[in-house]
Amino acid sequence: KIQKLYRSLKPQNLLFPLFLAGSIVKSRKILRDEHIDGVVTTGGFVAGPVAIAAISQKVPCFLHESNSFPGLTTKHLAKHLQRTYISFEESRKYLPKANLKNFGIP
Repeated sequence: KIQKLYRSLKPQNLLFPLFLAGSIVKSRKILRDEHIDGVVTTGGFVAGPVAIAAISQKVPCFLHESNSFPGLTTKHLAKHLQRTYISFEESRKYLPKANLKNFGIP
């Protein structure tokens, strides 16, 4: 279970760390039990725990950001991923430390 992290101060954010930790643990178990060789995600808050689990277990992880303005999850994860594929050149300025390739929109 995971929930969105609100940028403003909201009571729902108090439970976010617990949900995030639980989701990472469950994701790590799935990656290990299913012998996953790689993870591909499109970002968003639901992708965060899986990507963090993959990074922590040295499972290759790739992300495709189809928006010109990357979201919070993408901004925090991109620099830790093998590669982040972007759809717009404008996205580069928001992800300065990421390994980027302009892939376009498939």
